Amino acid sequence: MKHSAIIAYPDWKQADVPPVPYPPWVASQDTENVSVQDCLLLNPFEGIRLVRAHRHLVRNVTGYPIQRGIFVDECYDLGHLENIHFWPFGVTYDPENPYCRWINTRGVAIELARTDWHYVLNTFCFGYGIGYKFSKSKQGSANGNFVGLGADSCERAVVVEQAQPPGLLFVNGEFVGRWSSTNAVCLEVGPEAEGKVSLVNCSFWGPIDRCVWMRSPRGQFSASACHFVQWDLRGAGSPALQLDAGRTLIQGCTFGQDHLHVEVRPEVTSAIITANQAPGGLRVDNQAGRRAQIALNEEESVAWTPAARAHYRLEIGGLGDGRYLQGWHGPERADRPFRWTTGASRLLLPVNAGEASQLTLEAHVPPAVVTPETGLYLEGRRVAGLTNGLTVVSLPPAPKDRLTLEVRSGARAPKDAMAGSQDTRALGVQVFAITLRSAAASDRRFRANDGQWLDDSAAPPKH
Repeated sequence: MKHSAIIAYPDWKQADVPPVPYPPWVASQDTENVSVQDCLLLNPFEGIRLVRAHRHLVRNVTGYPIQRGIFVDECYDLGHLENIHFWPFGVTYDPENPYCRWINTRGVAIELARTDWHYVLNTFCFGYGIGYKFSKSKQGSANGNFVGLGADSCERAVVVEQAQPPGLLFVNGEFVGRWSSTNAVCLEVGPEAEGKVSLVNCSFWGPIDRCVWMRSPRGQFSASACHFVQWDLRGAGSPALQLDAGRTLIQGCTFGQDHLHVEVRPEVTSAIITANQAPGGLRVDNQAGRRAQIALNEEESVAWTPAARAHYRLEIGGLGDGRYLQGWHGPERADRPFRWTTGASRLLLPVNAGEASQLTLEAHVPPAVVTPETGLYLEGRRVAGLTNGLTVVSLPPAPKDRLTLEVRSGARAPKDAMAGSQDTRALGVQVFAITLRSAAASDRRFRANDGQWLDDSAAPPKH
């Protein structure tokens, strides 16, 4: 039993990368009723290792273990982890500092292998490669009840490599991607996982590429009353939930962005997606056909008609613009809304197939990002350069009701151009609005952001 201790290794140096490995601070094996309470683990390489340590209780433990905080295996009688807080105590934290980056890409806060009916309550970790890892040992994997889990600035907040058939039950979880990362995934269910992973009332936000990545053909995943605030950090079109395989049930969830919300890939066995809400309507890319049942979700708020596609305006940076954009920085506002391109950003624009059109781009083009390749591109071919103010380009008839344009330019970071700036984003062109009009269009303009007409007249009749 350990109580009220501060554990520090004086030979440790933050400059030692990779960190020097050494045995766990507490290693308990073939024991019962072990208790570790009210301790600060300042800098051990591994904090607590519990193997066949049945009915253990770890409570009120803080610190910043390096390679792994807590490991449990072969616990066959109800282990308890409560009020754990792993955070960079005693460290000058910077996500790009070599030591912090090592922990932030390789460290694991809490790992559970074979453990039955495990109870984890009110735990938090910051700055680990994996926050909570559910692995498989020679004796099997975990099941249990996980309430109030928090993982901030993690490359993977939760990784499920394997689970017992009763499953892993997560309630009131809060998950954030790794700061400075572009490919963080909050929950990854691996391809070998079995059993069920269930989320209830969990929230996802911050620098995330995908909130959930379900990869297991033999597993099952469900999300109920969860809130997916942010994702697709790179603007590459990543969904909040990527379903590669297996069975999934998503119901009563909310989404904070008008990007792609769910991608259902062809190998999915079953996906039932009902009663969810998202700004602009729930967007599902269903590649599984009838194996996906999608109903009673918030509907698309923009009803595109031939008249609307013939003449419309899109306010970049305004609510509802995300469905038309890939590869852009987030919305901002000064005197009016806008977004910055990333140097290679795409526009997914509705058009009437077979009709030529004229596009007007309203933008600020900083001289520092102008290169010989700067311009608008259609199917890889440059159709116009970019000018400060208005760029007007004639577009040929499109074969389908949608075309993709690319805005290419150089990019620069504000911190390299402005004294005192800490903004490291690579910014290209500042874009405010786009207007598209076909030769046969009327003077009435449709507002692509919300589906309204921009004058007081009644909408034109459908063709």
